[in-house]
Order: sequence, then structure tokens, then C-alpha cells
Amino acid sequence: MELILARRNQFDNWHKVAGSGWLVASYYGSPKRNRAMLTGSDLLTKVSELQAQNATRTDIVLACGYVKPDGKASYVAFYEALIEAKTPQWKSQRIKEETETHLEFDDEEQEEKFLELCENYPQEALEIYYENIGNFDDFEEAYMGEYDSEAHFTEEMVANFSDTQIPSWIVIDYQATWDSAMRFDYWEEDNYFFQNM
Repeated sequence: MELILARRNQFDNWHKVAGSGWLVASYYGSPKRNRAMLTGSDLLTKVSELQAQNATRTDIVLACGYVKPDGKASYVAFYEALIEAKTPQWKSQRIKEETETHLEFDDEEQEEKFLELCENYPQEALEIYYENIGNFDDFEEAYMGEYDSEAHFTEEMVANFSDTQIPSWIVIDYQATWDSAMRFDYWEEDNYFFQNM
């Protein structure tokens, strides 16, 4: 095997010569080509492997393909890609840690949707909906909110649908309105109301 002196950005297989700015590259080492920059899980895997080998930051950046045209490491592009690759993991992991549920999901897609919806809706409402419907496909459209009672929900719906001000001397039995009409278009459990889809 023949050894040659080379700069770091010239060869893939190289070894640093202690105390110098030069590297020893294997004769069989291939000259660097313009590699595709690693992203997502590929980037995270490669970074983990190189960190386990105690590689320097510059070596990691270059090995992951973040090289400027002049052969120098492109730190900004590398760290932007690294943050982008880690963000969904951090977010998903944080939500999973904060969200304990008794639900058992049939597929990973429904679990991810559940975790996503937990950021904006009450977890209990999501659990009730999933137990009754079996998926979250129409949850955002179906969810009407949390109300103290069927009568309170009906009163809010009447107020939202009606453009006219109902005179104060008119008395409406909102519970009877729910019982005779609204219950066919909406359903309720534990004070969470949903529209039938």
C-alpha cells in the first residue's frame, strides 16, 4: 500500500498526521466527488456514528456532504439541516412524554395525528372521539367544544346561528330544543360536543 500526503478535502480515506496540517491518504482512497448532502434520519445516523468515533465538528460536516465549492465546510447549511432533522423528533418525543393515554392505536398514522391534535385540543375530547369513531379524520370539523350541559350548548348554537336578537321576555327551553332536534345532528360525552359527520 502506497501512502501520499494530501489535504483533507482531496480524499475520502485519510488519516491525520499528528502535529501537521497534512493528512496521509491511502493510495486506494478515492478522490472526493460532489456528494449529496445528507438530510433527515440519514444525517442523524451519520452524525451519531461519527460522534462515536470522536470525529471533529469539521470532519462531521464534511463527511455529511456539506462542502462549499472551495472545499471548506459549510457549517451553516449543515446545522440548518441538523436542526430540521431533529425538530420533528424533539417535538414528537416531548409530546409523547407529556401525553399519557390509555388508547391503543391501530396504526402509527393515527398515533401521530393524536399527538399533533393534542397541541390544540383537549386530550380527553380526542380520546372520546377516537373511542367512538375509531380515527381522527374528521375530528377538527366535528369537534364543537366543551359545554356545561346540553342546554348550554344549544343556547350557544342558537346565538351563533341567529342574526336577530331574541327579546329577553321570550323564554326558550334549550334542553327541550336539544332533546327534540339538536341531538340528531350532534352528540355529547362528558360535556364534549361533536357534530355527526
